[in-house]
Amino acid sequence: MLYKAKENVRRAAETKSAQDQQKWLSEALRLYTKGARIIDLERLREIVGDFQQLGYARGLNCLPSF
Repeated sequence: MLYKAKENVRRAAETKSAQDQQKWLSEALRLYTKGARIIDLERLREIVGDFQQLGYARGLNCLPSF
């Protein structure tokens, strides 16, 4: 599940379409939220950083800030 979420973030970073990027990031956020109980603090920081780089504010609001 977490691997698929990371893959969706990678796809979002590679796409040129803003609509596709939002779709991939939304799915990544859904998967990360589903597996949040098993994500350690360092990994959460990486995830937040990925969302920040891609300007996905919805993802930043749903995850704890560091």
